[in-house]
Amino acid sequence: MILGIIFLYSSFVFVFSYFLLSKRKADFLFLYFVSLLLFSVPVFFSMTYIVGKGGYSSPGLEMYFVYGVAFLGCGLVAVLGDYNKKEVASEKHVSLSLQNRFSVNFFCLFSFLLCLLILYSVYVGIAGARNKSEALEGVGIEYMILGGLAVVGFLVSHYFGMRIFQAAFFLVVLLLFLVGSRSPLVFLILGWFIIRFQDKELVLLRKYQWLFLGAVALIVVVLGKSLYGYLYSGKGFMEWFSDISIEHFLSGSEFLRTNGILGLVLNSDYEIPGWSVPVSMLKIFPFQEGVYPFDISYFANNFQSENLSWVDYGVAFNPWAEAYSWMGLAGVVVYAFVIPFSLLVLWRIMCRTQNPVYKALFVVCGVTVSFWIHRNTLGSTLGYIRNVLYPVLFIYFSSVGVAVLFRRHK
Repeated sequence: MILGIIFLYSSFVFVFSYFLLSKRKADFLFLYFVSLLLFSVPVFFSMTYIVGKGGYSSPGLEMYFVYGVAFLGCGLVAVLGDYNKKEVASEKHVSLSLQNRFSVNFFCLFSFLLCLLILYSVYVGIAGARNKSEALEGVGIEYMILGGLAVVGFLVSHYFGMRIFQAAFFLVVLLLFLVGSRSPLVFLILGWFIIRFQDKELVLLRKYQWLFLGAVALIVVVLGKSLYGYLYSGKGFMEWFSDISIEHFLSGSEFLRTNGILGLVLNSDYEIPGWSVPVSMLKIFPFQEGVYPFDISYFANNFQSENLSWVDYGVAFNPWAEAYSWMGLAGVVVYAFVIPFSLLVLWRIMCRTQNPVYKALFVVCGVTVSFWIHRNTLGSTLGYIRNVLYPVLFIYFSSVGVAVLFRRHK
């Protein structure tokens, strides 16, 4: 057990020291490291959440090694990436031709109108729901598309300096937050953070005001789970505010509980077929899962029914649990290097593109992999990216066509 603890802390200290002493700038890898630290906090205090029962138990040796490998992979990829990198200028505000400016304007307009249409259908679908589970039964995939589209719209309008659209998309995200969707607000905050600090050395981020604002944002998102619970039950904001307690914070802190999924995998020796992880990458394509002759969401579809059949709510997953059930510690090593490397690639592509729509798309993809993957499986993460990618591209290409016609008839 001591060896596992030493390995975990040594890996963490190595990565933490490198990120600070090397004066790296804020990027997807930095966000990934911070997210990994956030979701592994209980392990540093020798605690593993007991899923479905509550409370914590002591983790085994394997859990320390799993998270130690995860930190080590992040650090080594950062070192190798910095050693081989070429300086790439990434402008926060991009200059475009007149036609492209029209395209971006039309994109923001069409995206916002579609957001309003979907938002209306969502609110109609959740009417009368008494909790989030009932609300989700009344909406379809448009609910997931809406969040990603609003975040991309906000980031595009931010790149382009269109304050009215920024405020409009931010309002859409807030309305989604009130009905139980916290992810868009998190992605918006993290996407803005990446854009705001992408040219700043990490040592400059020690200013207390930014740390304070980050802590406030975290608390708001965490408490949001209890807030929409009160709203669904017919209680008002003031009643929720007067009842705020530490239990509300703990119930909304998924990052303190997802390591319990890994604990279950380690304790039960749960295994998934070797083909299940490679085929899960098919979720990036815009097809329904039923068209495939095999299960492309094997871990997500089977783990809870086989290990937590008595739990009547959806649990947040853990990528390291999926990796370990796939190939043991070797699977964890694969994830520990492939995920950070993909972030390195996404970052370099994002820095090279000058199109604000593509730039915003890469930011959302990078934030999804950096942060959201820590509470999901690989396939679920790619599925979220799919739900953002294709609608945004369709709207943008349609906007380009409209802009061309508009210019010709002007």
